[in-house]
Amino acid sequence: QKNRLAIIIGNSNYRRDRLNDLPHASNDAAKLADSLRRLNFEVMVGTDLTRDGFDKLFKDADARLADVSAVLIFFAGHGIQVNGRNYLLPVDTPDPTSIDAITSAAIKLDDVVARYASRDRQTFVFLDACRNNPVGSGAGVSNGLAQMDVGENMFVAFATQPGNVTVDGTGQNS
Repeated sequence: QKNRLAIIIGNSNYRRDRLNDLPHASNDAAKLADSLRRLNFEVMVGTDLTRDGFDKLFKDADARLADVSAVLIFFAGHGIQVNGRNYLLPVDTPDPTSIDAITSAAIKLDDVVARYASRDRQTFVFLDACRNNPVGSGAGVSNGLAQMDVGENMFVAFATQPGNVTVDGTGQNS
């Protein structure tokens, strides 16, 4: 029997002032990870991931893909939309002085989807990453995240509709 793999990321503590902290992101990741373990998922958790942390977590996950029938990816943290493309922001994202500075350090969501999408397994992506836009208005920058076209055996869910912003919440979880 093939395994089900969950890659759970919660980025709460951002290092730059223009990227406000999101206390609930890591709480949400921990709670979801516990629930998925009870459902017999193999769970890999990353909290407060830097760019290198994302790369290591994805590389470790890649090594497990041969025996996986389903992949679930959850990200809570800052995300932005630039020119219709979505980016997930590591905690070491530089000050958003320019579009290029922020996107070159960010994780392109299309790359994550391409990495884990396969006709041979189901892939689920849940994004709680439609916070305020830290870059401000500018060429190609929009609020919220952009709608995505996905292929066979792929499901992507957003915390709110495309182009809208959601909040971190006031309780222990968002």
